[in-house]
Amino acid sequence: MKKVLKCGKNVLVLVLFLMLFGISNVFAEELQYSIKIDPNGGIKGSEYQDVIVLGAEETFPVSGDNENFLKAPEGKGFAGIEMIDKNGEVIGNATGVLLWGDEEHEGMTLKFHWGDLVSDINLSMENPEEGSETTTPTNEYGDYETDNQTNKPNVTVEPEYGLEIEYLEWVDVDSYVEEFEYYGEPYIGKFESGKKYYALVDLYCNSHDYALSDSLNIKVNGKKANVYKVVGYSTGASITLEVALEGTTYEVVKGAEQKVVSGEEAEFKIDADYSLFEEGGEVYVDDDTKPLEQNKDYTSKEGSTVITLTKDYIATLSEGEHTLKVLFNDGNTADTTFTVTNNKVNDDTNTKTTEEKDEQPPRTSVDNNTVLIFYTSIMSLITLVIFGKKYI
Repeated sequence: MKKVLKCGKNVLVLVLFLMLFGISNVFAEELQYSIKIDPNGGIKGSEYQDVIVLGAEETFPVSGDNENFLKAPEGKGFAGIEMIDKNGEVIGNATGVLLWGDEEHEGMTLKFHWGDLVSDINLSMENPEEGSETTTPTNEYGDYETDNQTNKPNVTVEPEYGLEIEYLEWVDVDSYVEEFEYYGEPYIGKFESGKKYYALVDLYCNSHDYALSDSLNIKVNGKKANVYKVVGYSTGASITLEVALEGTTYEVVKGAEQKVVSGEEAEFKIDADYSLFEEGGEVYVDDDTKPLEQNKDYTSKEGSTVITLTKDYIATLSEGEHTLKVLFNDGNTADTTFTVTNNKVNDDTNTKTTEEKDEQPPRTSVDNNTVLIFYTSIMSLITLVIFGKKYI
């Protein structure tokens, strides 16, 4: 009897094991979800599949960089994916998120879109007022609620191209975490003239007709942007702009708008105390983000502040107009342009100040006529004396 019971027990255990194994297999099979790929003009990759199958909580990388499935046609860029349910209704758009395997995804279609590349973007930005303040509250867990930041940056994008700014905040660039492409803390405090602040602009292209280029040419208020960092996404970009409140602009009193022969030096005298440049000053030509190297690209001396671009550096510049920007340690600047030419320059602007040129005005036609009349009168008088003596 005991043997029978023991045998029955073993059989029961075996049956239960087989049942569980069978159920788990059936369950596993049920948790496989098929999703159709619609390339919509995309180039099929080497491992392209018309249909993919996701298991429970399995992910599919919804991104234009997913070369296993599709590539953008020539001259086009990834412009998003429409998510279409099994009934043919669009239930959303994907711009680089992960699609999780789920029962709702069974029979879904992912329709890829490829848009014209957008390279030039102009951002219109209003600087904060001096003395104004920004604060960011924290929640019960001590995390910053940056959505509720006060005195947020005021930025618009032009032309639209379906581009939208979905997120704006002042950030502390020193809190940037490279690994997660994330700023740990916002900027909190008052805005002061001459100091640098950083505005984070999250830009997204919500149009299937356009896509952002890998090399964005960003301008702010129509001028070359002072961009601190750009992190690109499949259909957007996170842009960090460096903002300095306008302060005093020092005057270039000598050498402004001068012409200089390639391979010769160019000297600029600025009406600012040399101590403001000597400790921490910087010089830029054309590029506001890359300072020149002192004693190689330029030299400096007092009186008030004299900046001289070296012969070797001038020789590296292309022929034509260039911009010079000198940044002082009080946050203020001096700006001018100069022109590099391959021809010999005969231009007093290289050596004379505005005041010196005012003291020696150019000779006019009236001056020349006065001199001619004077010499004509003298010659007439001499002739009259000579011939007068002869006939007296």
